[in-house]
Amino acid sequence: MAGLPRLLVTTPLTASLQGALERHLPGIPLLVPEEGDEGPWPTVEAALVGIPQREMPGLSSSNAPGIRFVQRLFTGMDRFPFDRFPPGCLFAGNVGAYAVPVAEHGLTLVLALAKGLRADQETILAHERTRSQRRLILEGKEALLVGYGEIAQALALRLKGLGMRVVGMNRTGAASPGADRMVSPEGLLSAIAGADVVVDLLPLTRKTRGFFGSAELASLKPEAIFVNLGRGATVSAPAMAELLRRRPESRVGLEVW
Repeated sequence: MAGLPRLLVTTPLTASLQGALERHLPGIPLLVPEEGDEGPWPTVEAALVGIPQREMPGLSSSNAPGIRFVQRLFTGMDRFPFDRFPPGCLFAGNVGAYAVPVAEHGLTLVLALAKGLRADQETILAHERTRSQRRLILEGKEALLVGYGEIAQALALRLKGLGMRVVGMNRTGAASPGADRMVSPEGLLSAIAGADVVVDLLPLTRKTRGFFGSAELASLKPEAIFVNLGRGATVSAPAMAELLRRRPESRVGLEVW
């Protein structure tokens, strides 16, 4: 049994996760450390992690020198502590795993902003009878999904079910499932100006940090809906603050910040 186990599981090992590992990685021994266990794990070759800073703050090449692959249960890798691991170690995020729930959440935000539900709630709590007049009919309108991956495709399906046209933006403008047309970043400002709903679905990278700045937010129609389902830092905080100061009636939904 020397050299075993090989897979370190730092995320909570639920029954469903254990079943999935047994189905897809049959025969691979698992090491599930107790709380406070900081190793060393000389036989570990791979790790399955959720939030490494919380679950295993000491996990690194010093106590797992043989580690060569790290799989994260979640999608974002922008805060991952890459510097803890040896050169050549491979990393993978769980891209697309949460496409449906995130798309449904995005649709909820779009509908709430289109129908003025927050203003209606405030009116009800104030025991007033007037209701918001700022209602947007989505049928026949255009939605721009910036960062057209699996979440965008799932959201496009739901928006098209409301009768909306869907424009997607990816790095090349190449055709993609679910979009009526695609644009590249060079056509972004024009696409924003023509959209009634703009959804940010970008990952956070060096190129996408602050992607939505003053020019992009200023291009929004006065009645347009803007929703951020991507990473908070893909939208410039000063630019967003300026938009809300200048146009406090803006329809903005921030799932991340």
